[in-house]
Amino acid sequence: MSLNVQEFFEPCMDIVHSWEKSQKTNVSIHAFAEKHPGVLDQQFVTENAERRMSWIACKNMSDLQWDAGVSLVRSVIAESGADVIALQEFAVTRTDVVPPNYRIALVSSTGEPGWKDSRLGNAILVRSSWDVLSTEALNLEHGEAVPRSAACATLGTPAPICFRVKVCSVHLSGGRFDDARWETETAQLRTRQLQGLLESLRRSDNFQQHTSNTMKSSGRLQSIPLVLAGDFNAQLSPQAARKTLNRYSLFQDAVKAGRENSFLKYMTDGHEFLHRQGFRSAYYPAAARTDHTYASSAADAPVINFTSKFGAVVDFVYYPLQSMQLAQNKQVTVIDTVGRGVSDHQAIKVQFRVQSEECHTRPYYVSTNQKAVLQGIGMTVPSMFAMWFGYALQVRNTRESTVRSLGQEVDVPKIRSLLDLLRVFFWVHLPGRMIATYAVGVSTFVFWCAFSAAQSTSAFGGMQVMTSLVAAVVNAVLTTPIWALVVNMQMDTQKIPDTWDTTVGKIYSTRGLQGFCAGLLPNLLMIGFPVVQSNIYHALTLFVAAALHESDTAVLFQQWPFLAAALGAVATMVATTATYPVQVVRNRWQAGLPMTPEGSEALNFCALCRMLYLGYGVKMVHGAVTNALVFMFKEQFYAWSVQG
Repeated sequence: MSLNVQEFFEPCMDIVHSWEKSQKTNVSIHAFAEKHPGVLDQQFVTENAERRMSWIACKNMSDLQWDAGVSLVRSVIAESGADVIALQEFAVTRTDVVPPNYRIALVSSTGEPGWKDSRLGNAILVRSSWDVLSTEALNLEHGEAVPRSAACATLGTPAPICFRVKVCSVHLSGGRFDDARWETETAQLRTRQLQGLLESLRRSDNFQQHTSNTMKSSGRLQSIPLVLAGDFNAQLSPQAARKTLNRYSLFQDAVKAGRENSFLKYMTDGHEFLHRQGFRSAYYPAAARTDHTYASSAADAPVINFTSKFGAVVDFVYYPLQSMQLAQNKQVTVIDTVGRGVSDHQAIKVQFRVQSEECHTRPYYVSTNQKAVLQGIGMTVPSMFAMWFGYALQVRNTRESTVRSLGQEVDVPKIRSLLDLLRVFFWVHLPGRMIATYAVGVSTFVFWCAFSAAQSTSAFGGMQVMTSLVAAVVNAVLTTPIWALVVNMQMDTQKIPDTWDTTVGKIYSTRGLQGFCAGLLPNLLMIGFPVVQSNIYHALTLFVAAALHESDTAVLFQQWPFLAAALGAVATMVATTATYPVQVVRNRWQAGLPMTPEGSEALNFCALCRMLYLGYGVKMVHGAVTNALVFMFKEQFYAWSVQG
């Protein structure tokens, strides 16, 4: 469905226009406010009481009226039952316009000022059962007085249909404000905007992917249909436009000046370009059936009389004729949003027929939840192996960071050769290894499932950070007692180390339950590690994907199998350096030691750094190597799971 929501101020506009018609003389804002309490903001009324009332005052409508307009838009969306909604002139701050079972895929704003100090943009809303696979916000401005934009989202239907589609909510230049400059603009203004939009989408490799061998061999859909929906601010053709422009003062002036054809060319620009590109409109004005330019396209298409309050068809839904079809009954529904006072544009709902025969046993498309679980498993399995086989380095790091004084010798297995390394990995009993392996498995799975789900579903990038923070906090609280036990077991240098239950008894007898909560505060601060690591890794992945013009990360990591290892190592090194002092303090508190070791030297900045970075070298090597392998396994596992 496509709808220009008219900034949610249409109800206020209707009240003002009705009032103006009923008055024989101009009235003040104060007089209007007395007869219509609650419509305008009271402070605005007080400051402008004697000024003449006009529709522009609706830019200062009351919060009550503003909310009423939002509720109207919300109800139309809910009642439509549409799977995807393209909104134009959407107030970017009003996320409460989203009804239950829907979510915002993307909001694109070029900064156009709207009502109530809001910014206007385009938005894509989608049913919660659908998945948002990628989003793109594109600026179509080209220096116009009123900025224009497009919000595009690649969406996936729920399995087992396995259908993907890219939908762009567009708002092209034109309208009552832009039209005043028509003589200074070329007739190709909207064509340039549409051409730039299509070129941007093709460069992103999300549109018409017909040539990828990987795609064809793995069963991926071989094209992603593109639907362009929104306010084109342009009528279909001179023949269709001429009938609705007779009362338009700019057109009347153009006719008098002998510039009628030039104005009509300006007013209808863009449609011919889309038809040449293989697109067709889901509906046409009646005049198109007798217009030689569009007669063949419009012959069997549904007819719409108008989409604008001013009597013209300016809102369109274009689709690629070769890869999409209208529903068999060619259902195109006009939702009377003008009559309901929701907008000065009608909402148009179009039903397309979805083909499902390209859905294979191992489809390229996976749902958000499936992706999150796959990402979680892909991180958990190698993390557990890395913990098991790299546990000797983990023990050395813990013992180095928990020395009682600087310069103290650390009792750890010596590793001088490959044979020593294999002996430590497979034969030497290192206390706490099994418990640490289980703990890292559980915490890694929970965190990465939450982060991957946020990465797939969030409309705004900051939501990924918030979700990863919540996941990390939960992990920190639940696993602190386990890691307190592991740290104390790692410090046990007896020939026959204590078992885990004996260690539990010792901690409880010496420090009580508080001993198991030791290190909780630094552990909560340590949530910065996975948050920094995951978001740096995600940002680096997007940067490299953009540089290589590859929007599909599964394909990216198949083509560059060692890329994930490099990105994972870099992200880990940065996160480790930033959070390592907190980890040292956590280990020491969990071991029942003071925050810093005893030392005879004066406590200055350099000495403090040495204390807070005890064991840093070992941790850096251990973290960079293991996480390089972990991230590489994760991406290869995900690509294999999705594509085979």
